Amino acid sequence: MYRSCLAAMTLVVLAGCTQSGPPSPGNLATPLAAAPASAATSATAPSTPAPSDPAATAARPRAAAKPVISGVPPVLLSVQEAGLCKLGVGDELPAIELPEQDGGQGKLADLAGEQATIVLFWTPDPWMSRTALADIQRDVADNADFQGVKIVGVIVGGKPDAVQADIEKASAKFTQLVDADGKTLAECGSPTLPRVYVLAADKKIAWFDIEYSETTRRELQATLTALAPTQR
Repeated sequence: MYRSCLAAMTLVVLAGCTQSGPPSPGNLATPLAAAPASAATSATAPSTPAPSDPAATAARPRAAAKPVISGVPPVLLSVQEAGLCKLGVGDELPAIELPEQDGGQGKLADLAGEQATIVLFWTPDPWMSRTALADIQRDVADNADFQGVKIVGVIVGGKPDAVQADIEKASAKFTQLVDADGKTLAECGSPTLPRVYVLAADKKIAWFDIEYSETTRRELQATLTALAPTQR
């Protein structure tokens, strides 16, 4: 009886020691590999950069590389817009020689102004071209402050009747050259119209825009004010 009781007590003690001992490696692995591991990962792993968005990159503005004159607004173009331009600030336009709308032959070099020259490439289709013709005539050609500025229109394609109608409606009296096949414009960039260039006295591009808007109008006047101070 005593031996039976002693044996029973020994079994109970041994059983208790077995249950309170260290857990098996299998039981240990699961809890340690879960939450603590994920927390460590989130705290120490480098963040993965978001993939680049081509559309966002294309829309990101960039300044023209070579601003030339103080007071002239910077030319800001998206990457996509810059791809439409073969010439930029500080470059020279090609040696333009084309037929004049009213007859004869015209050379840009002979038509340039002493202080600045506006070269407007346009076509009778977009409304922006018609607006540009009227604004430039009113803001510059009819403005006594800009006597040292000359304006040259370059008509790209277009039917003669439509061209003449737009010129008369805008009361545009400045010289118009005819780029019938668009080859002259192609030397400057792709055919986005209207396209406005302002040349400084050295005949280099001081500012330009490949569309026409109220912003274009304001920046054009600011450019002329910097290049051609009032002569009154």
